[in-house]
Amino acid sequence: MSPSREELLQQIEQLQMQLEELQAENADLEILVETITEHSTSLENQIYEKKRADDELSAAGR
Repeated sequence: MSPSREELLQQIEQLQMQLEELQAENADLEILVETITEHSTSLENQIYEKKRADDELSAAGR
């Protein structure tokens, strides 16, 4: 037996709500990825600069 019109409408409503929840979660995750990427780039730059400064000190001490 196929679902009634009412059941189909209920299912559509549930799917629309689920879609909205997933879209909101996706937006949050995109922000998280962007934040992590920016933070890791900043850390990478700091590490690079520290190593460069250490290398310069080592070269000057030779």
